[in-house]
Amino acid sequence: MSFHSDTLKKSLDALKLSLDALNANEGKVDEGTWYTLRSGVVQNFEAAYELARKILERWVSINIATDSWKTRREFYELLEKRGIIEDSNLWLSFHAARNASSHNYSENIAVAAADDAVKFYPAAIAVLEKL
Repeated sequence: MSFHSDTLKKSLDALKLSLDALNANEGKVDEGTWYTLRSGVVQNFEAAYELARKILERWVSINIATDSWKTRREFYELLEKRGIIEDSNLWLSFHAARNASSHNYSENIAVAAADDAVKFYPAAIAVLEKL
């Protein structure tokens, strides 16, 4: 079963393009363009994280059991024990970053979410390869 991995791959490709554009233009564009590029990274991170989370939840429901976890921490610890993710704490930090960036806006949150997107990309690619 593909678990919609093609959709996740496309979402991660969009994130990678956004990250590359942000990195390529650091210090080279005006402030408005910089904020726009960073906003693209944050938007693509939020979308890719949500898609990855939903795919992982589906994987757990099919391969383990739908009632095998009650909290987000238990969910990611279960995936770590099964070898699907490498670091449950890292994935919890992605979850927190996604929540912070999608429910509030501040310069600090945007910077932190963009930084988390950099860490998220390789972690999500690793998950995609295991599914």
